[in-house]
Amino acid sequence: MTSMGGLVGYMTGSITDSYATGSVTGKNSGMGGLAGRLNQASIENSFATGNVTNDYRGGDTGGLVGMNVGSITDSWASGNVYGGGTGTGGLAGVNAGSITNCHATGNVQGADIATGGLVGRAEGTITNSYALGDVTGTDMVGGLVGMFGWGGSIDGSYAGGRVTGTGQSVGGLVGFANADYVQTRITNSYWNTEKSGRSSAVGTVRGTQMVLTNTRGLTDSQWSDLPYYRDGTIDQVLADRAAAAQAAAYAAARQAAFKADARGEAGHATGRSLQQDADPSRETGTAGMLADGDRSFTPLNKHIVLHDSYDHSVYMKTIGAKGAHFGLEGSSSGKKKKR
Repeated sequence: MTSMGGLVGYMTGSITDSYATGSVTGKNSGMGGLAGRLNQASIENSFATGNVTNDYRGGDTGGLVGMNVGSITDSWASGNVYGGGTGTGGLAGVNAGSITNCHATGNVQGADIATGGLVGRAEGTITNSYALGDVTGTDMVGGLVGMFGWGGSIDGSYAGGRVTGTGQSVGGLVGFANADYVQTRITNSYWNTEKSGRSSAVGTVRGTQMVLTNTRGLTDSQWSDLPYYRDGTIDQVLADRAAAAQAAAYAAARQAAFKADARGEAGHATGRSLQQDADPSRETGTAGMLADGDRSFTPLNKHIVLHDSYDHSVYMKTIGAKGAHFGLEGSSSGKKKKR
């Protein structure tokens, strides 16, 4: 079967600053929205927006490229992709080269194994790339890559779509990883656990050479902070938010206290309040001064409250001191009257 693409079928040179907008439909081994197959070739700063439908059971179907044995840089695809065979991806059906700073946003559906939001089968490198479309397949289904391994690497990448598969190898980032003989790595990469419905980065790992570093799933609420997780500043961002929230709560409490002061509702004040009780040993603040140095004075419970505010105020019902009783709300008894 021949290769088929929205711009070119089989490519050995380079494609730069190019695009294709039409849908691509057929039965070919190697079908893509822009190019069918790259052989030691490159695509840079290019895109495809059309849907891609490949009914051939041989597979290798991608939104941009069917099979990549070269390099794809700063490029993207937005069309929906359907592949009737193995290796169906939102950007590339198969990646045996490099993909850098690329993305795919269309939904991806594979009728056979190895279906991924970005790449169906990958054994090359994927760097700083992402997929946002929903992914549906049989087995070996991943939000980013369906089948992954053989010394490949994924770094600084993420997947944000729903991931659905009928088999056992279904993961938030990768469906199936082959790590038998050579180290296969995923670093600094993320997926949305709630949107994808997947709690694990990799559905199934074969072998002992799989290495995951700083790779984790994020909830919907954390997903909005994805840029901070990716650049490593999330801890500082969360600390700054917590400090700001604490400061806002303190400011609100202070404001409430000031308003209570203004209304004379001292008992409702918040913040640092000094309230005297009926214990004569607690002769501090205002109560001690009212006794004019006489330690026999016993302050009355809840009659004097000093608020920590800019305008200090004291609300008093009565004052009693050594032979004199002052009723502040009426006439006083003793030698003096309140003026």
